[in-house]
Amino acid sequence: MPAWDPLWGVNPDRPDVEEIVAKYPDQFAVEFARGVVWGMQPMVHNFTMKDVGNPRIAHDIQYMKVFVARQRKF
Repeated sequence: MPAWDPLWGVNPDRPDVEEIVAKYPDQFAVEFARGVVWGMQPMVHNFTMKDVGNPRIAHDIQYMKVFVARQRKF
């Protein structure tokens, strides 16, 4: 899904975030792992401290914590 700035007006092609999460529930983990496999340094953009308590992304945050803990063992 390409980036979209609200200042550009309404984007009729942009689906609702809940639709995307329902259709592709593991997309975050897949993209995160794909980057690591290709040797990229994992990074999360537009992530704030208020997102830490968001129940919608709690599973993704737990995934990152487990991943970081495993990487520290090596």
